[in-house]
Amino acid sequence: MPQAESSGFITEITAVMLPKLIEDIEALRTVKSDIQVAYNISALDLRSPYLVKMLRSFIDGRRIDQGTLQIEIIETTVIDASERVRTGLLDLVALGIEIVMDDYGTGYSSPDMLSRLPFSALKLDQGVVRRMTEDAKNTHIVRSSLYLARELSIKTVAEGIETGVICAFLLASGCNKAQGFWISEAVPRDDFIALCKQRRRWPVSSYGLLYDALVNHISYRRKVLDLVYILMMTKPDEWDQLPEMELSHSPA
Repeated sequence: MPQAESSGFITEITAVMLPKLIEDIEALRTVKSDIQVAYNISALDLRSPYLVKMLRSFIDGRRIDQGTLQIEIIETTVIDASERVRTGLLDLVALGIEIVMDDYGTGYSSPDMLSRLPFSALKLDQGVVRRMTEDAKNTHIVRSSLYLARELSIKTVAEGIETGVICAFLLASGCNKAQGFWISEAVPRDDFIALCKQRRRWPVSSYGLLYDALVNHISYRRKVLDLVYILMMTKPDEWDQLPEMELSHSPA
């Protein structure tokens, strides 16, 4: 992508690839109707009005449903985001398209970025995930990132999963989804359709869902107790000055 951006051809590439992507989604939905497909775009794409127009035409023509497509952007796109880029992201969200921060942990990520822009998910960079086996500090970074995302009601995906042990650890730490060679290598569309037809299940998946539900419950109870304690420590006429707090459950 960097080479395509520097050459100025990235918008032309996106214009050619998007219709092909929609064709792939239509084929994949024949075996998995609720599938979600992610596509990486550039800041240059967001500055151009054609992206939203093209995607709106696909949705209006019922070639894809709202929520089917996820748009991934990298951290540097967010850091250098102009007003036009932010407007482009909001336009995509208005179409029902989810925005995902890709390669989280490789740049200058901050909670401010996650709160200012309409992210529905973040993907932990595979380098950060792999370094968990080298240093406990990296493990703490990953787990704190998962906790932050949960508190902001942002879903999480871990990249670079190469063993079942790491997959189980991340799911137990509150990560929503995982991808990597342990699950499957990148495969052509038809091979992926064949894989979906196998309805394969991984041993840790049910435990991850169970743990996620438990963490959701504990997190909700902690928020309620925190709020009760805060109200006890302040006067009723000061309550309208307190920061906003949400008691909603985190994404499953």
